[in-house]
Amino acid sequence: MIKTLTHIRELPDHIKGLSVILFDLDDTLYAERSYVHSGFARVAEAVKDTIPDAMERMTQAFAEGKPAIDEMLKETGQESGDMKEKFLFVYRNQVPDIELYPGVRETLRTLQEMGLRLGMITDGAVSRQLSKVDALNIRQYFDAILVTDALGGRAFWKPNPKAFEVMQKRFQVPFETMAYVGDNRAKDFTAPEELHMRSFYLENKDGLYQSGKPVRFPEQSAKEGE
Repeated sequence: MIKTLTHIRELPDHIKGLSVILFDLDDTLYAERSYVHSGFARVAEAVKDTIPDAMERMTQAFAEGKPAIDEMLKETGQESGDMKEKFLFVYRNQVPDIELYPGVRETLRTLQEMGLRLGMITDGAVSRQLSKVDALNIRQYFDAILVTDALGGRAFWKPNPKAFEVMQKRFQVPFETMAYVGDNRAKDFTAPEELHMRSFYLENKDGLYQSGKPVRFPEQSAKEGE
């Protein structure tokens, strides 16, 4: 059964019988679009002398579900492998300018004080996901953080159950006393439901996937974006 929450602050009221709560990261603890725009800002700074309106071009392309950096270079006649790789490097290696959603830090602290152990399961490249964790300054709240890519690549991203099985072994508790908190009904809760965990759907109307429009991240390869 999936319980819907309208705000993360509601979570401590629903923890009876739980010993471990696992969290998604993107669009659950912070706004993922802020990470994307942070990367665009870094790229725009790098190209400001030749493409002064780079930020606007990338933001518009992203909103339309297009590969933003490719579109910017195409529109300005600067398509070349070297240029694209240079800007992708800047984007991928950014120090993110991102912040937690209101109430997240207080809720994580409250759950710890209530005796819950906390973990995180997040999809994506390991270095980038951990850079987000560090930018948000939240490592201290989690007993374990698992980036699914570390298990062997995209095949292990959610809804693959492997990450949840790894966490169960890490915490040594029954699945029935574990829960997962996420924002994406399409992939976040398939494995937890199959494993008889509890699931909390954090309703996030600002989330990138809520509109149903295609989302194409700059760091994706052409194949990944298909």
